[in-house]
Amino acid sequence: MTNLCDFTVLIVDFPGSYALREHLLLTGARVHVVSPAGALIWARARKIDAAFISSENVSSHLGDQLTSLGVRQVFVPPEDPTITHSLGVAS
Repeated sequence: MTNLCDFTVLIVDFPGSYALREHLLLTGARVHVVSPAGALIWARARKIDAAFISSENVSSHLGDQLTSLGVRQVFVPPEDPTITHSLGVAS
């Protein structure tokens, strides 16, 4: 399993986000499930290594704003139940 103990990760709330959070916590990452507005607040206040965001939040310019703040993003298809299964996490 990958060790992410020095990483801070945001998950912009979407279906399956809490199962993803549990998996990332097992890797040692600091993980926060937040709203789109919360993601921007966190990214402005702290160093965020990555953010998982759904494609519907990308269309609201959240992706552009996070990029301008130096946050790398992982895009998750809307309501994709396979995300947690591909990570080996039961939802």
